[in-house]
Amino acid sequence: MCQIADLRSYRLIVAGALDAETVAEICPPDTRMTDADGATTLSIPRTDQAALIGVLRQLHNLGYTLLRVEAGVGGEPRQPRGILP
Repeated sequence: MCQIADLRSYRLIVAGALDAETVAEICPPDTRMTDADGATTLSIPRTDQAALIGVLRQLHNLGYTLLRVEAGVGGEPRQPRGILP
């Protein structure tokens, strides 16, 4: 079972543009989406790793390229945890 301490906020940066309908289907509620410079940023508040992995799999299955993942505790993501080439 997921505990409050297991919840983090994540920011995913994906190459290309996602539409709002796709984001609503594959992301947890309250996910914010912004587009800029040919990439889409998804800000996912307070979720667990299982939900994050589900989003990553869906993005992969849809053919999107993941550019960056940032993780933080609580509100907004803090320092980048990993950068994918």
